[in-house]
Amino acid sequence: MAITIDAYSTEMTDVIQSQTQGWNPLDPNKAGGRLERRYFSYTVPTAGLTDGSNIIACIIPKGARCLGGKLVPTGTGTSTQDVDVGVMGRDGSGFIDAAGSVADDDDFFVAAADVGGTATVNFGLTAALNYAYVTEKELYLVLTVETTALIAANVIEGHIDFVVI
Repeated sequence: MAITIDAYSTEMTDVIQSQTQGWNPLDPNKAGGRLERRYFSYTVPTAGLTDGSNIIACIIPKGARCLGGKLVPTGTGTSTQDVDVGVMGRDGSGFIDAAGSVADDDDFFVAAADVGGTATVNFGLTAALNYAYVTEKELYLVLTVETTALIAANVIEGHIDFVVI
């Protein structure tokens, strides 16, 4: 049976217009960009980490379309140990946007992800958790200890995926 077309995505509409009108409105981070994965690993020191401590995981470049990521902890499973996954401006301005109107946000991609066990935690994979957010400047991906201290020697590994020009 033949498939009929009932609707086009916004991007396909732009592609069709570019073919008929001779211009390409698609941003490189939507089509033709390069998928990158930034890996990070952190071993909690002997003293542990207390509530509110921040770990800089990696740099997200300007113009990146964030596609989410994963935390892969190697905890003991003996207690709940939570981290928020957020972003902060690498320039130290306190803002994640170029206009200086959106403040650094420690739970931008997920709040209270349990890293005390060994279960993988996804982040940034829904609209509510800022899937497809496009950075306006260089940002740090930040893991913030939430509620309970992190236990010494636990390892948090993970990655974030994004598309860049």
